[in-house]
Amino acid sequence: MKRGALIGTIAAAVLVLGGAGVGAAIAATQAPDAAPTPIVTTAETPASSEPASPPAPTDTTGPLVAEEPSEGRDEAAFLAFVRLRQATYPTQIPNATDEDLIATGDIACARLSDGLAEGKTDAQIVDGLSVIEGEAKSDAGYFSDSGVIIASAQMNLCPETIG
Repeated sequence: MKRGALIGTIAAAVLVLGGAGVGAAIAATQAPDAAPTPIVTTAETPASSEPASPPAPTDTTGPLVAEEPSEGRDEAAFLAFVRLRQATYPTQIPNATDEDLIATGDIACARLSDGLAEGKTDAQIVDGLSVIEGEAKSDAGYFSDSGVIIASAQMNLCPETIG
């Protein structure tokens, strides 16, 4: 490394560490005969030791009012919930079609209905339940894909099984 380049690099490091900013550091590293490099900067937000607080509500017309849940099946919502989970976390069924997922959701609904008819709670039914043939448990000991399908089925295909 040439002596001038080495000095420029050291000067740039000192300027950055000393708080002179990125622009001064870049200028210091340029060769003396080079044309200045344009620098685009953005406004910096000063660091704060206080955690950011959520924005305050702008319109408070009163307390939230619960709406009645929609009746019946919502296959689109079922699929959206399952597909979002598959896009976010590892899945053992990446090639499942919409029809496969809906059929598996129907199996979940049937098993939930049967368990409820036997007097079990939905938690007792779901614990350890897999609706996918050959599904392996996660490292945490759960059937992750089945859990998502069962939860989405309860919310969107057979809400009457939520207990």
